[in-house]
Amino acid sequence: MRAAVLVLAVVFCGMLGGCGMSEEAGQQLAGANAAYSAGDYAGTVRQADAFLALHSRSGGAGEAYYLRGAARYNQAKARSGGDLEYLDRDLCQQAKSDLQQAIAKSNTSDLRGKAGLTLGHLSHDTDDIDLAERMYRLAIDAVGKDPVMGAEALYRLGCVLQRQGKWRDADVRFQKVMYEFPGGEPARAAAGRVNANAWTVQAGAFATRDNADRAAASLTGKDASLPARTVAILDGQPRYVVHVGRYVKYEDADTMRRRVRAFQSDAFVTVTK
Repeated sequence: MRAAVLVLAVVFCGMLGGCGMSEEAGQQLAGANAAYSAGDYAGTVRQADAFLALHSRSGGAGEAYYLRGAARYNQAKARSGGDLEYLDRDLCQQAKSDLQQAIAKSNTSDLRGKAGLTLGHLSHDTDDIDLAERMYRLAIDAVGKDPVMGAEALYRLGCVLQRQGKWRDADVRFQKVMYEFPGGEPARAAAGRVNANAWTVQAGAFATRDNADRAAASLTGKDASLPARTVAILDGQPRYVVHVGRYVKYEDADTMRRRVRAFQSDAFVTVTK
């Protein structure tokens, strides 16, 4: 294991253009990368802490800040149990600060793009939509042609523009994703959101209309004021979803989501056409 980390340290210094770090510092940074790749986010933070305590001005500082910020963001998501309402806001703020430092200290467009994309995701998840837009645009500027990060940043910018009510601007981004990055997951997701113009709450998805109709009827039976309906969606194969309401503003749909969750715990806000 030590030999592998040493090899990584040599590689990282090479990537950073002979970063002038000691062998120990290189091992710490390589260890942080290895821990992050393994999903050991606590280990990532420890290794990055050790590195930054002594080398915050070195050529590898941007990478260390990125790894620590991304790890803290992933820790916050894991602790929330998948529900963004329960994100650890203090941990998210620490992650935000780290990612901003990573962008400021980045010495490659790839690192700048990674940090911007991750901060975009964090900002979106914590409802800082204006910052999310800026970060996705930054990521596109840095790695716009990258088939993975570039496609993801472009798709997520479209989602943010929808949150801001800029539906036609969002469509431009979704169409660009489908044209420039065909076949990937961002292109598939973009196809599902293009030409949308309103928000709704999804409260279930079913293979048959009968099951969806029964779920919608059950929901209105529990609260007659809930405007539940069945909608057919073609997404590779036909499926039927239960939608509740139709709203111009995201905030109004989110208010309805909270009401629906009293009866359907996994209800979520989505776009509709």
